[in-house]
Amino acid sequence: MNKTYKVIYNRTRCMYQVVSELAKGRTKSETPEMMKTVFSKHGSLARGIVMTVLSMSLAMPVGVAVQAEEGSGNTGSGDTTYISDTNTEVKNIQALDKQVVKNAQDIANNKTSIDTNTTNIGTNQSNIEGNKTAIGENKTAIEKNITSIAKNTSTIAANKTAIDKNTASIATNTSNIAANTTAISDLETKLTTGDNSLASKANVNASNIGKNITTGATDDEKKKKQEDNAKLWGEALGIGTIADGNE
Repeated sequence: MNKTYKVIYNRTRCMYQVVSELAKGRTKSETPEMMKTVFSKHGSLARGIVMTVLSMSLAMPVGVAVQAEEGSGNTGSGDTTYISDTNTEVKNIQALDKQVVKNAQDIANNKTSIDTNTTNIGTNQSNIEGNKTAIGENKTAIEKNITSIAKNTSTIAANKTAIDKNTASIATNTSNIAANTTAISDLETKLTTGDNSLASKANVNASNIGKNITTGATDDEKKKKQEDNAKLWGEALGIGTIADGNE
C-alpha cells in the first residue's frame, strides 16, 4: 500500500484532503489567496492542523477528509472529523486531538484483535495438523480393514461352496441312516418274535443234550446214540429235527 501522502485542496468540496501522492488536484503550493491569508495570520494553528491531519492519515484510509463547513459547533461522523471555521482555534485543535485519540484507541483495539486472531489461527493450525494425523491413521486402519474384509469374503465363499457340497452328502447319509434304522428295526422284530426268536432257540438243557456213550457199548449202540444226540442238539438249537440218516 502507498504510505506517502500529500495535502490537496478539493474545489468541489471546498476543503483540504490528505490523499496519496499520486492523486491529482491543487497542492499546498497552489493555495488560493484566501488560504494564504489564513496561513499567514494563523500560521501556528494551520501548521498544527496540517501535522495533526498528517498523523491521522497513518491510521485512516486514503481519502479521509478534514472539512471546513459553515455552521456552528464541532461535529463528527464515522471516521471523518469536521472543523467549523466559526470555532476558536482551541476548539478546532481539541476536536482534532479528540479524533487522534480515537484513532489511536481504534488502532490499539485492532492490534489486540489481530494478536488474538493470530493466536487463534495458530491454535487452529495445530488442531488441523492433529486432525490430519488422525485422518492418516484412520485411513491406514480402513485400508487394513478393507484387505481383511476381502480375505474374509473369499473364505466365506469357499466355506459356502464346501457346505453346498456337504449338503448333498449329508442328505445321502440321512437317507442311508433312515434305511439302516428300518433294517435294524426289522431284524430286531425277527430276533424277538416268532419261531426265529432267540428265545425259542435257546432251549438247550440237560435232558436234550444227549446221553453219554459208554465204552462197553457195541459199535451199533455207539452209532445209535450218536444219531440220537445229534437230533437232540438240533432240536435244542432250534434248527428243527434232523431226519434219520442225515445225522
